[in-house]
Amino acid sequence: MKSEKKYIEMVHYVINKCKNPSNLGATKLNKILWFSDTFAYRSIGVSISGCAYEKRQHGPVPRGVVSVLDQLVKKQKIAVKEPDTKYAPREFVSLSPPDTAVFSDDEREILDIVIDEITENHTAKSISDLSHDAIWNAANIGEEIPLFAVFAVAEEEPSDKDFARAMRVVKRVIKDTKDHHHSEVA
Repeated sequence: MKSEKKYIEMVHYVINKCKNPSNLGATKLNKILWFSDTFAYRSIGVSISGCAYEKRQHGPVPRGVVSVLDQLVKKQKIAVKEPDTKYAPREFVSLSPPDTAVFSDDEREILDIVIDEITENHTAKSISDLSHDAIWNAANIGEEIPLFAVFAVAEEEPSDKDFARAMRVVKRVIKDTKDHHHSEVA
């Protein structure tokens, strides 16, 4: 994982941004993280959280999310309210603002759009169903779902802009690999 701090702040940001805790719950939180990371991966070439996702019954789930939530509770940055009934969602309440300096403007924009869409326009079931796509179907329960798989189910042909962005990412990876190799040789 590239930055556990960024992953933690991403979870905190999502919880903080959701002003009505009954609109979030664990399923929606997981799907906000998934869709934000996959949209970021498609548009800017990297995920926001840097975490891995695995197939679970109700869709992709970020690895270590329970630990991240526990850390946020322990640091008194969030509170978790257990449901009153079997069908009510667990509620997450932000107790302090997250560190937004870890996110680029593009990352915050992606997060804000996904948070609003999922919390305002979906139930836990509808967003879970939406995450049961070809990527999810190709994995076994518990298996990691690589983010690059999102390119296998693109609904449209890549634009010239998409191709140019992909070429920039490829060139950067090649340059970084060469630089790393040269530093090891020296």
